[in-house]
Amino acid sequence: MPEETLVEKVELWKKEILSSLCFGICDGKCCRLNQVDWTEEQVRLIFGMKNEIIIPQNKNNAPILTKNCEGTYSTHFTRKDRCPQQDKDAKICRIHEHPLRPQACTDYPVWVEGNELLYHWTCPGTGLKYTADLFLFAIENNFRVFEMFERKEMESGEIYTFKRLQKPIRISN
Repeated sequence: MPEETLVEKVELWKKEILSSLCFGICDGKCCRLNQVDWTEEQVRLIFGMKNEIIIPQNKNNAPILTKNCEGTYSTHFTRKDRCPQQDKDAKICRIHEHPLRPQACTDYPVWVEGNELLYHWTCPGTGLKYTADLFLFAIENNFRVFEMFERKEMESGEIYTFKRLQKPIRISN
């Protein structure tokens, strides 16, 4: 089965299942993603900067953005920080439909890479109650299902992604 079919199934799941759960049960965990890469244009949109980019800081005066050598920016949110485009009271993302929305935000919490279906454990919507059909579809079509649970940048600058393979256990015929 072609990868596009699983990608389409994931997009349908995001529209039909996930969208009804967002903010209702989780308070926008996706808006506190760490290590999101942003272009200069996205930084201007997200943080409302028109001229020179000034690195914003959190309440503890720690920078929440760093400029990378490639000219992109990375966020460094703590658990208390959140994306400035999250309207906590209205429970919406102000740029959810904007074409400049970062790829990490678009992919979260479930995405396809090659022959792997990846999901992020921090989203309550990825619990088996909501994803069992999606995960079984992936497994039946020879995709491996991984839980993403940590992405870490080492002192050398290398980034490692830690994943756990999810293996289904058949309990009936």
